[in-house]
Order: sequence, then C-alpha cells, then structure tokens
Amino acid sequence: MNRGNLLLLRQGSTDHTMVFVHPAGGSAGGFRQLLAHLDTTWTLLAYEAIEPGPPERCSVPAIAEDYLEELTASVSPAGVVLVGWSFGGAVAVEMARLAEAGGHPPKAVILLDSSTPKVLAQQGRSPAAEMAALFGVDVAAVDGKETTALDEAAAVINRASPGAGITAQELRPFVDIFHWHLDAARHPWPGLPCAAPTFLVRAADEEGWRGERGDLGWSAVFGDRLELRSTPGTHHSLIATENAPALAHLIRETVAGLNRRREDRQTVDFSRLHST
Repeated sequence: MNRGNLLLLRQGSTDHTMVFVHPAGGSAGGFRQLLAHLDTTWTLLAYEAIEPGPPERCSVPAIAEDYLEELTASVSPAGVVLVGWSFGGAVAVEMARLAEAGGHPPKAVILLDSSTPKVLAQQGRSPAAEMAALFGVDVAAVDGKETTALDEAAAVINRASPGAGITAQELRPFVDIFHWHLDAARHPWPGLPCAAPTFLVRAADEEGWRGERGDLGWSAVFGDRLELRSTPGTHHSLIATENAPALAHLIRETVAGLNRRREDRQTVDFSRLHST
C-alpha cells in the first residue's frame, strides 16, 4: 500500500542512496539537520507520516511492507543505506529483511537510539511528552500531563518563530500519529534479523530508557553481529543543530567503513601461493 510518505530531501549525483525512517512522531524534519554535513553526491530520501494510517496497517511488518513498496517504485532497495530513528529503526530492519527476501539487499542499516518494538512498547512516557521533548521541553516536567506538554511545545515553537501563533490544539494531530505508531509497536512483529550490516548508534547523554540494556533489545535479534556506536545528545537531541555534525560524521565513517570492507574482500593476496 503506497501512502505517499516518501520525500526527496536531496538529489545526488551518484547512484548512492540513503533512506531515513521517521520516529513515532512521524516527522522527517529532524533529518534535514544532517543535509549540510552528508556527502552531496548521495541521494537522500526520508519517510514522513502526517496522519495515522489505516487500522489494518498498524504494525511494524505492515508499515515496512508499505514503505518498501513505495521505495521500490522510486529506486531499487539494492545497495541503499537505511537509517531509522527510534521507532523507525524496527521498520528499517524489517524493510531490509523483506528487500533481501526479494533479492535486493540493502547496503546497511543504521539504528539511531532505536529499540526493538518490544522494548519501545514497555516505555512509559506519554506521546505528548515525547513530542514535547523533540522541541526541548523537559520530559520529566510534563510527562503524564498531556495538555501541559502540548502547551509547552507550542510555546517553544512560538518563541523560535515569533508570529507563528501555534496552539496546543494544532499539535494534537501529531499526538495521534504518536499513538498510532506506538500501537504498531505493540502488535506482533517477526523479531528476525536482516543480513545487512547493522549498527546501533546510542545517544550518549540519554538516561530515559529506564535501565534497559545498552543494546536496547537488539542483541536478542542480531546476536554478536550488532555493532554499537555512540553520538552526543539525548534520544531527542542527537539530530539537533549542535549535534548534527557529529552524527553525520559518524554516519559518513560507518558507510566508508563498509566500502573498505568490500574492497578488502575483493583483494586477494597471491604472495604466498606457489606454482605446482
């Protein structure tokens, strides 16, 4: 089901493509902070959900199917780098697995402070508080107070953009999207790994995972194949203006490392071979 969620952030000059998958809030806006710091030759795409999807598509596997269908209509999934933030990480892993089953394996999957759906479903923060945190509001001060959280988020937006006149009521649809994606995380999902190299990038300053292990549940899926990295910021601020350069550098280095691995595998040392 193609829901028109795929955006072109920037057209590159090569066939290299990076695809970002949104967090539970549905916005692709945070990924734009990375544009100035990523290779200009790469094509950058991002998914954005501006409204909840239909009830029958409310699961990670269904969303992954829909998003892969939409991606395939624009570009082959083969060789792309999938980058999922928070909720988007599970969708990215499932997209990679489905693409591999279809014979179009992606290059890698990068998870940005992302947990498995099982871990995410156990987190107790309210959707309104999570959304407010994206705008720098202290989660602890507003968690469980939905009206307060939306008021605070609107105030932050209006201070940053004088004259915007955003109201808490206008932010309500974003909370609905949060609810829909959190419901999707609670539905059954395969919990199966993709074959592509997969990296979990933890937000170094995040303390809100309620004592969850550093792998955020992914080692149960990938075993020791999961590679861990870290980047400055919290779960909500790792892509903020002040942290975007460091995250983009890490992403660039991760992709460059994949290229070096491929070159090493293609290089055969014949120096120790003897003729017979």
